[in-house]
Amino acid sequence: MAFSINRLDTKGWWMVGNSHIYIPAIETKVEHSNVVGSDSGRDETGIMHIDWVRRDVIKVFLVYKYMTAAELQYIFNLLQGKEISFTCRDRGQTVTFDGYVGESNYVFYSYGPNGEEIYKDVSINVIQK
Repeated sequence: MAFSINRLDTKGWWMVGNSHIYIPAIETKVEHSNVVGSDSGRDETGIMHIDWVRRDVIKVFLVYKYMTAAELQYIFNLLQGKEISFTCRDRGQTVTFDGYVGESNYVFYSYGPNGEEIYKDVSINVIQK
């Protein structure tokens, strides 16, 4: 029988489409960025002129301290190589956006009690389209 390290979110705070994902570690980070156009820059008087192309693009850096091979496969099957609807917590609210996974990585750690592989320092970066 396989064992689990992580707990699936049951509140609907962490989801891919209609599928619940594992509650991430406290080190999970949410970043908001703005995109400026090529016409942005300072003029001859030193005044900055900004050509806003897009504001408030969300990036979520999911972190899991440890995952079993089955947990890792489950979340990768939902995220990798697809455009997704992603739900997360941000500033006390649940937000959903269309996005994709930019990068993901992990380190092989050890074997579990039943010989299942365990990975550590799992990070998955979800970026708003």
